[in-house]
Amino acid sequence: MTRTSGLRRAAWWAAWAALTFGLFNACLSHREAHALGRELASGRVAFSPAVLVQAVRAAYVDDSDINRYHAYANAILGRPYQGFFIQRLDVWRRSERPRVAGTDPEDPAVVPPVVPVRALTPYRDFSTEHLPVLFAIALPVALAADNIDVFRTIFSLVMALLLTLALIMAERIGRQLVPDRSGAIVRWAVVFALATGVILVRRYDAVVPLGLCVLAWGAVTKRPVAAGLGLGLAVAAKGVPAIVVPVVLIFWLANRRPRHALVALCAAALLGLAFATPAVVAAGASVLDLVRYHSGRPLQVESTWGAILVASRAFDPASAVGDMTYSSLNVTATWDTAMRYAAVVLPFAWLAAVCGWLWTMLNRVHDDRARGMALVAAICVALVGWMVFGKVFSPQYLTWILPLAVVASVARGRGACWHLLVVLAMSQAIFPFIFAIGAPDAGRPWFGVVVLARNGLLVAWAVNLLRQPAQMDPLQALRHE
Repeated sequence: MTRTSGLRRAAWWAAWAALTFGLFNACLSHREAHALGRELASGRVAFSPAVLVQAVRAAYVDDSDINRYHAYANAILGRPYQGFFIQRLDVWRRSERPRVAGTDPEDPAVVPPVVPVRALTPYRDFSTEHLPVLFAIALPVALAADNIDVFRTIFSLVMALLLTLALIMAERIGRQLVPDRSGAIVRWAVVFALATGVILVRRYDAVVPLGLCVLAWGAVTKRPVAAGLGLGLAVAAKGVPAIVVPVVLIFWLANRRPRHALVALCAAALLGLAFATPAVVAAGASVLDLVRYHSGRPLQVESTWGAILVASRAFDPASAVGDMTYSSLNVTATWDTAMRYAAVVLPFAWLAAVCGWLWTMLNRVHDDRARGMALVAAICVALVGWMVFGKVFSPQYLTWILPLAVVASVARGRGACWHLLVVLAMSQAIFPFIFAIGAPDAGRPWFGVVVLARNGLLVAWAVNLLRQPAQMDPLQALRHE
């Protein structure tokens, strides 16, 4: 590495740090944004550059989930908590949850916190869609910072740190698999992060890309324990990454490394048990509420199926209605039964197709770098199938694949990078900006069309990754056969 390239690389890493640790934490809090909105509505505030800056900071507010994590942690610690977030499963299933009219239920200065008589146990005393890994992160942060604003900042910094570690692993994977293009990984990561927005550090989903990057790195460098720990971390954090298990098993078996597969699965299982056992011991059978919570969810508005229902309102405004349950905006219709079944079946059909492609590719190509890139691509594509064809597509799901998607896109070429950039920018336009003007709540048909366009472009990007690995042209591939 020359001195110039080294300085350039350091500059891009500095830009990444400034973005994820700095700029993404510069937006207003939920409470501050509401206060600014009231001031602007009153007409007492004169326009100025300072007000414009505050308005921009308010546009990027995205702390409802962190407020939820704070309430969970306080309830578990026996501290006063915001009651809006601490509910039983039957309450989350209702269209209307208890709230004080005309107030912000997330603001402790407006709605007084609930003072518990004892510490609460998640799953048993209140329902949550999240796995125990969340509490392993939120509880230490809450112990370090009881104040909600300080909690929010520290939690976001922790997520930025996890994303940075994931990017470090992704860069190592790039050096291993596409050494001639690895210098572009951090550069495109900065661009992709800017296009994705603050949601990268405002959810605990940053745990998943770290796990997936460690998994991929361990698999391609023949470190099965590391691969297993990465897999266990990703699955323990969100559950959904379990769909990549068949993908990595095929990779190990096609490479005649069954022992690596066994060691990795044992390491993943042990790590998963370490996270799950305390919750199961404390809550008992109530942990199954987690399964009932997700199995009962309707079609979320950003899912492909929900978007189809919203778009259908252009022809029949009464054909689909909004449904604010399960802590998300959903869409229901009298004719959505087939779509619900499709949302269960198609992600696994997609996964089967990806596994078939990977098996074929690994048996056709014998170059280790091409095989490794096929694994990276297959992991990304398998997860894209779950996002696009499942019944929920929350925007933070794109965080799961981001560092590996950088490697896959850089390996494919500049066209793939620009393609993914458009997808991420569209996703940020949808949330928070289009959500902020109320289009989803009002069931605007054009909102469904925008979501379908985003989802379709994401599928097209994924399919593009399944072409011949970028670093091997067809003639080179034939020579390896």
